Amino acid sequence: MNNVLNYYYQLYPTNIHQNNKVFYFEIDSNSYIFSPLPVDYQKIKELYNLSNQLIQFQIFVHQIIPNTNNELITSVNNIPYILTKQFQTSKESINLLDLLRFQEQTSFVIQQNKKINWKNLWSSKIDYFEYQINQFGKKYPIIRKSCSYYIGLAEMAISLLNFVDLEGTHYNLVLSHQRITHKTTFSDLFNSLQFVIDSRTRDVAEYFKDKFIHNFYIMDELNDFLNQSLNSEEYLLFFARMLFPSYYFDYFEMIMRGDKAEKEILKIIEKNKDFEELLVELYYTIQQYTRLPEIDWFKFYGRY
Repeated sequence: MNNVLNYYYQLYPTNIHQNNKVFYFEIDSNSYIFSPLPVDYQKIKELYNLSNQLIQFQIFVHQIIPNTNNELITSVNNIPYILTKQFQTSKESINLLDLLRFQEQTSFVIQQNKKINWKNLWSSKIDYFEYQINQFGKKYPIIRKSCSYYIGLAEMAISLLNFVDLEGTHYNLVLSHQRITHKTTFSDLFNSLQFVIDSRTRDVAEYFKDKFIHNFYIMDELNDFLNQSLNSEEYLLFFARMLFPSYYFDYFEMIMRGDKAEKEILKIIEKNKDFEELLVELYYTIQQYTRLPEIDWFKFYGRY
């Protein structure tokens, strides 16, 4: 890998650490990561411009470095790679306040006239998972048996989006991430290759779902977030995101790629009852802030 970095970037590291296909090194106290491309080709130019704009305003996200041909992507053994320079290297895990502060600090780069159709995005995901089950279900009996439950949750979340004005601007778009978890570090938070533009409820909902699935107590932080100045559409979008079982689908995809054993998804399935109770509690808590559509399923919990 030294030869690649010498030729394409005129960088001469003396010590390179490798983890799978990702390479880490330092030069003059600057930290770099040379990694396989984690996003579509079409998004790289946008992320490059976005990261440069943030750095210009002293928000030091990971900087994408072009090679000597002024190209953002370098092919190594037919694998597209990209080089980033890290300004934030802390491995300390973030909390809700850190997440909200990041959204506020970076909000100036977002064009609020951008439209996102979550209904189409989520429906496409469901179609993909149903196709995977039809093709490979016999190989994964646990997934085959459990998937319909989570697809049902996802469809319920999509139905709630009928009450969100997807063509309007009644929700705040912020700099978000592919996925936020309870293990997300400050280095991850500032990783420009993970940026997406989305509602400010996206990262927060993923943060809470992941913490709950991993047995963290979340109610204090959850109430702190609900006390933020959200509007009625954002409360509804947040609840829909909490209802959408991305935590299950993430495991689904990792199992299909061979990154996890199928039995590992059992720890997700075992949380079903607890998570249902959380959703019911959250539903009635949000009702204190705004009216949510009636959900017949919750009648089984005796709260009507």
